[in-house]
Amino acid sequence: MPTTRRLTRFTTTLGLALAALGHAASSLAAPVALSSSGDVKAFARATLSDTENSNRTQFQSTDPVQDFRIGTSARSVSRNDPSIEAQSSVGVEADWSGAEQGTVHINAALGGRGVHHGLVGVGGSPANWTYQFQATQDGVFRMRYDVLLDPTSTSTLGLGGFIITWDGVNSVLGLGEQGVLEFALQAGEVHEVRLKAYVGWYGHFGNEGTAESGFFQWQIEERLPQAVPEPASLALIGLGLGLLGLRRARPRG
Repeated sequence: MPTTRRLTRFTTTLGLALAALGHAASSLAAPVALSSSGDVKAFARATLSDTENSNRTQFQSTDPVQDFRIGTSARSVSRNDPSIEAQSSVGVEADWSGAEQGTVHINAALGGRGVHHGLVGVGGSPANWTYQFQATQDGVFRMRYDVLLDPTSTSTLGLGGFIITWDGVNSVLGLGEQGVLEFALQAGEVHEVRLKAYVGWYGHFGNEGTAESGFFQWQIEERLPQAVPEPASLALIGLGLGLLGLRRARPRG
């Protein structure tokens, strides 16, 4: 019976300590971002110097959705020589898993046959993927990226990687690069991030086929290391730990 009572008192004391820690953690948890707007675009262009009009196609979607895929392509054939043509294509997959995380995959490709002088390009107008949100508290926007050369490419001609724009500041992510980018969030401020395929070529293209892919995984997090528990939470933690210490200090028997 004494053993049972000691076990009951220990369990109660431990429960108080864990409850205090849980209360402190819950008091810090809050949404970091509120969804404002999302935008996905696919824009392809192919122009030859002896063709009067370039061939352009575009598809656009606004407002974040759970899973979205779009793609488009463009083709231009020489008026003087039908064997000469230029092609471009772009595809975008975007997944918003709520306002605070998601993934983006962009694939861009260029192709030419007998092109000696012309323009072949793909990209966004102004970006393939855009996300704008308001931060509810200080935090961090973290994006993992991986930029790859498509294994079917015959060269890297015209491939420049991707451009990421954070609050108006551009950074280039080159072919073969991978890593993590972090940007600071300020409570109450609206932030915007964009991704764009940096692909295009003007001049001799020959018989080339090039393509690149960008994989991006983003997440918005609060700054836990800087968070300070509320005074009431600190008092509960102190009480729980104090009771544990008192229990261990009491003599047995």
